[in-house]
Amino acid sequence: MAAPNDPELTRRRQRQEDFLRGTSKINFDDHVDHHVLSGKTAIITGGASGLGLGIAKALSDNGCRVAVLDLSECAEAGTDESNIESPKLFKCDVSSWESLLAAFQEVMLWSADRLDIVVLSAGVRSHNIKDLILKRAVGSASTPVKPPSSVFDVNLLGTYYSAYLALWYFTNLESKSDGLESSSWRPQLLFIGSLASYIEQPLSADYCASKHGVRGLWKSVRSHSASFGGCQTNLLAPTFIDNRQGSTKSRGDGALISLTTDVKLGEVADVVAGALRCICDNNIEG
Repeated sequence: MAAPNDPELTRRRQRQEDFLRGTSKINFDDHVDHHVLSGKTAIITGGASGLGLGIAKALSDNGCRVAVLDLSECAEAGTDESNIESPKLFKCDVSSWESLLAAFQEVMLWSADRLDIVVLSAGVRSHNIKDLILKRAVGSASTPVKPPSSVFDVNLLGTYYSAYLALWYFTNLESKSDGLESSSWRPQLLFIGSLASYIEQPLSADYCASKHGVRGLWKSVRSHSASFGGCQTNLLAPTFIDNRQGSTKSRGDGALISLTTDVKLGEVADVVAGALRCICDNNIEG
């Protein structure tokens, strides 16, 4: 049993207090040095559209080799295989361990065994639990039907699989490192949560639960990031984001909302700027 004045015990207690207290507020007036992205390799899950695509394009524009892991073709990102700086699509289903593992392995071959940044932005829309029950229960004597699990499969299980692989590769690559990498750079793992990671969204039970789970996953690994290749972990929790054209807009998860509602919308560019700040500033962890 450690003595009360044991330096190691004191260090652990201080670290726990720091994480309970949270990191200091970010000074958004501080300059963000995007040059640190040059030559880095990034994986973006769900990077073929929406916020993921915005982050993928921004990383690529700053000299990062970007691998997009998605089931869909990139709507705007370049996929020219002759240009390694362009976002390149690796088709996979993040809810399938086998599919995701194969995609990570392909990326490692493509990047010459390098991985510096992983952004977990794959996600799908919620189901309304009231609609599901009323459509199937009212006036029916049939046996209850199993509810869909796709939101949990993609948003939570897929994020867990992706985070697991990111941490595995960060740890593995550090063990093989020659020590020549700049000491100021740390591998980056960025979780894309949601407003629903913090507050309830009525009747979006599966989505809200999955995004609370993403936040819990992030919090469970951030205090031990040094164990995983010394990586830095952060979570972004976007609110409603204006990322569609026309009379409807969407949340960060893509769920449609009406423009007639009194909701202040954020812009994709705002989330992208936040993502780049998290990735490029090694003082931000929280």
